[in-house]
Amino acid sequence: MIRNINALQTLCVLVQSIYRKHSSSDSSIEVVDILIGVDAADCQMRNLIECLCKFLSEEYPVSVKNLCLKFILIILTSIDNISQNVMLEYFMLNSIFEALVSTFFHPDAREHHGYDAAVAL
Repeated sequence: MIRNINALQTLCVLVQSIYRKHSSSDSSIEVVDILIGVDAADCQMRNLIECLCKFLSEEYPVSVKNLCLKFILIILTSIDNISQNVMLEYFMLNSIFEALVSTFFHPDAREHHGYDAAVAL
């Protein structure tokens, strides 16, 4: 579990930093190309989204679910223009809707994660 938490924290910082650097420059290189590479992007993003959905919808500690939601929000809100957010396209192709909605089913989960899940929806 500690490895998952460390991995999610690292992803949050890495993605946020790359988006910040990318938005400050006029680079035509996509964020996905920097993070994953062109060849493996579809498979790796599908695996990442499946793991995030698993963490959100199954019984995992609150800290893991908070980090998942934080990571999702970083990806969804890092670029002002939605049409330029290539990472968002992967989230649209691999639905996270059910996992986000599942946070509203249990009162405890709703209390801890409801606001972030509602913002992500």
